[in-house]
Amino acid sequence: MDVDKVVGTSRIIDVAGAVVDNDQLAEHNRSLREHRKVDVVLTWNKRDETVHSHIVARPLFDSAGVFTGYLGCGRDVSTLYNLKQQLEYHASYDDLTGLLNRRAFGEYLEKQLHNPVTATNRTLICLDLDQFKLVNDSAGHVAGDQLLREITTILQQAFGPTAVIARLGGDEFAIVVEAKVQPAMELCESAITSICRHSFHWQKRKFSVGASAGLVPLDNESKTTHELLAQADIACYSAKASGRNQCQLYSSQSSFQKQQNEELAKLKMLVYAMDNNGVCLYLQPIVPAVPATATNAMQKFEVLVRIRDTEGNLISPGEVIPVAEKYDRMQQLDLLVITLSIDALEQLTRLGANVALSINLSGNTLSNEACLKRIADLIKAHSIAPGSICFEITETAAIESIERVTQFILELKQLGCEFSLDDFGSGLSSFGYLKSLPVDYLKIDGSFVCNILEDKASRAIVTSFNTLSHEMGMKTVAEYVENDAIASLLTDLEIDYLQGYGVGIPRDLNDWIAELAPPILLTGS
Repeated sequence: MDVDKVVGTSRIIDVAGAVVDNDQLAEHNRSLREHRKVDVVLTWNKRDETVHSHIVARPLFDSAGVFTGYLGCGRDVSTLYNLKQQLEYHASYDDLTGLLNRRAFGEYLEKQLHNPVTATNRTLICLDLDQFKLVNDSAGHVAGDQLLREITTILQQAFGPTAVIARLGGDEFAIVVEAKVQPAMELCESAITSICRHSFHWQKRKFSVGASAGLVPLDNESKTTHELLAQADIACYSAKASGRNQCQLYSSQSSFQKQQNEELAKLKMLVYAMDNNGVCLYLQPIVPAVPATATNAMQKFEVLVRIRDTEGNLISPGEVIPVAEKYDRMQQLDLLVITLSIDALEQLTRLGANVALSINLSGNTLSNEACLKRIADLIKAHSIAPGSICFEITETAAIESIERVTQFILELKQLGCEFSLDDFGSGLSSFGYLKSLPVDYLKIDGSFVCNILEDKASRAIVTSFNTLSHEMGMKTVAEYVENDAIASLLTDLEIDYLQGYGVGIPRDLNDWIAELAPPILLTGS
C-alpha cells in the first residue's frame, strides 16, 4: 500500500494473501465483522522485504451489509516498527552474548514460580567463572568479551535447546533446566568440565578458566525470584570455597548456611563501600626511635583501612578482609587503597608536607601477576618522590610466589618505592628466605614486642632480628609499641622505627592533612 494513499475501493483485498497472520490481522478482521473503524499495523511480505503499514480507515458496506472497501489511509511505519523491535530486544537480551539479561530472566523465573506444574520439574543454576578476571586484566576487555561468547556456546551445547540461559552480568550466568536436581547436577558437572577443558587463545597467548555453580530446585518451597537467586548464589559461593570447579546444591539445613549469609552480607557491604566512597584511610605514625633533628624531615605513616557501612558506621577491616580474600575482592580493594593513598600523598605534597605512606599488599594481590602489573602501571603514571611509598608484604605471602614478588619489588624500587617485610618472625622459614627478598625494612612481629619487658626470650629474639637486619642493610620497625617503657627499651636496642598506640594512634586521613599542612599565610594591604 502506498504511503498516505486514500483507499476508496476494495483493491486492498487483492493483496490480502500477502498480509502476515498475526494479532493485528485478527484485530483487523474483528473490526470488519463489527463494522467499526480499523486502526492496526499490518505486516506485509513484499518481495524480499517485510513492510509494516499503519492502517487507519473506515470500512465501507453496501445496503446489504456487504464489505465494499475502505475510506482512510495507510502509512509505512517500517522504520519506527523496526526501531521498536530493536529497543524491545535490547531491553531483554544481553548485547554481548545474545542471552537473556537479568531483567528478562527475572521475569521468566517469576512466571515459572506461578506455574507449579512446570516448576516442579525445573532447577535453577547460578554459574560463575573462575579466573576470568585474569583474562580481562592481562589481555584486555576485548579478549574477555570473546571468551564470554565462547563460554556461551559451551553452555548452550552442554544444557541443550530446552534450557533457558541468561547472563546476569560480568562472568555470572543463570540457567533453568527442565530437569530435577540429580540430572541437573550431572548436566552442570558436564558443563563445568567442558569449560575447564576449553583453551582460550588470544594473540598467541593461551588461557584457561574454570567455573563454580550452585543449584536450587524450583519446588513448592520456592518463594520469590530474589530468594531463589540468593540461594543459588550461596551454593555457588560454597562451591568456590570448597575448591572451585564444582557445583553444590543449596540446602536450608546445611551447616554453612548461617556463615554464608553472614559472609555475603559483609561482602555486599564491602562492595557497596568500594562503589560509594565508603573506603576510608586512617594513618598511624611510624616514628624514628631517635627523633630526627632535620627540619621538615620525612614523616612516615602506615595506611590502615576502615570500611563505612550503608548507615555510615565505621567497620574494622578485620571483619571484612577475610571475606574479601575468600571471595576474590582483595585485589580490587588493594588497588583502590593504593589509588586513594597516591591521591592523599599528592595532596599532602602540594600542601608542603614531607610524608611517606606504607601500604599493605595482600597475599591474593601478590599472587596475581596481572594485578602486580596494574600496580606498577599506576605508580609509573604518577610522579612519586623516592621513598614516599613503601609497600608492606607479609613473609608468608611473599614466600608463596617468591620469584614473582622479587621481580615486582625490583621493578618498583627502580621507581623509588620501598618495601617492608611485615610480621617478620611469625612464619616458619623467615631466616632462610629473608636473603632472597630485596626489602628495605623489617617489621618485627608485635607478638615479640608486646611482652619484651618481662620476657627475656622475646628480648633476645628482637635483638637478633635487629642485628640480622642491620647486617643485611635493612632498617627495623617494631610494632605493638604500647607504652613509653617499651619504646625506651627498643631505643636502647637500636631499633630504627617504632609503631604502636604508645607512640601514635591511627587517625583519619583528613585530620592528618589538617595537621601536617603548613598554615596558609594571607597577605594583603
